Amino acid sequence: MARNQIPCALRLVATAAVDRVSTTIWSAAAGLYLGTGLILAFLVHTHYPGELGMREWIRLVLSWPLIFFLRSK
Repeated sequence: MARNQIPCALRLVATAAVDRVSTTIWSAAAGLYLGTGLILAFLVHTHYPGELGMREWIRLVLSWPLIFFLRSK
């Protein structure tokens, strides 16, 4: 085996570790997005109670960043 070749088992472990870190990062990002969105929707709903229902505020708060970022690409 050449010096620069990584054994197959070690390569699989390294790939699994990278996938686990990537999944953790994406899970944390999704949690922050949903958590802050729900808190913001609740605060806006309590400040303007007659404007929209809680469900509509959640939908509005969680959808505008997605629309903004998808539109800019």
